[in-house]
Amino acid sequence: MSSEVSSIESFAFGSCKNLRKFYIGAKVSSIDKLAFYNCQSLQEFEVDENSSSFTTQSGILYTKDMQELVKCPMALYAEEYIVPDGIKVIRAEAFATCTNIKRFYLPETLTTIGECAFENCEMASIRLPQTVTSIGESAFNRCDNLESLVLPEGTNKIQDMTLHGC
Repeated sequence: MSSEVSSIESFAFGSCKNLRKFYIGAKVSSIDKLAFYNCQSLQEFEVDENSSSFTTQSGILYTKDMQELVKCPMALYAEEYIVPDGIKVIRAEAFATCTNIKRFYLPETLTTIGECAFENCEMASIRLPQTVTSIGESAFNRCDNLESLVLPEGTNKIQDMTLHGC
């Protein structure tokens, strides 16, 4: 990818079935939620160390300030994933179709779960921390194995189709 790219738009790399690793250059400041849609072999993101917008941990993409989880690669293999303390937002589509992860542990700093954030995931249960106040539309859509979702008392907004297809 050119070092001059500043934005990665919707479906830019959609359905690139053989893409395993993706390098994000220093000048990239915007990545659309569907930029890597259906990249079934994507195992990790790597970010230029001079990026002022993004960083990675264990191949997962975050904002540089580590307050937002941007995207988990679909083919990341982990039985469980602990979202780091300090994360306030799990962005739209962040874990969509990450079917290898069976258990998620969410930090008490989390306030917002974006639309389709966990769509088509395989976890059987998930506990949302008391700090979550917003759950986006279709956040847990098509989570066929989901048997238990524990909502915090402070949740004040749950969008349409949040648990559709569960």
